[in-house]
Amino acid sequence: MPQISTPQAPVSATVTGVIRQTGLSRSEIYRLLARGKIKAVKSGRSTLVLMDGVMDHLASLPPATFRARVE
Repeated sequence: MPQISTPQAPVSATVTGVIRQTGLSRSEIYRLLARGKIKAVKSGRSTLVLMDGVMDHLASLPPATFRARVE
């Protein structure tokens, strides 16, 4: 029986990749890096943001709240 492989989340991404995957702004990503909230490594000229830290940051954010619309 053939095995079905499940896609795995990337371990790292470029800043542009993090923007695409999370919707965070470029400025917010660099602020988080400067504060040490998320980490990045260099591979040659590329900066790779470690996704486990990004996911931890997103999980730590408060839930969004919405008010019911009165009609």
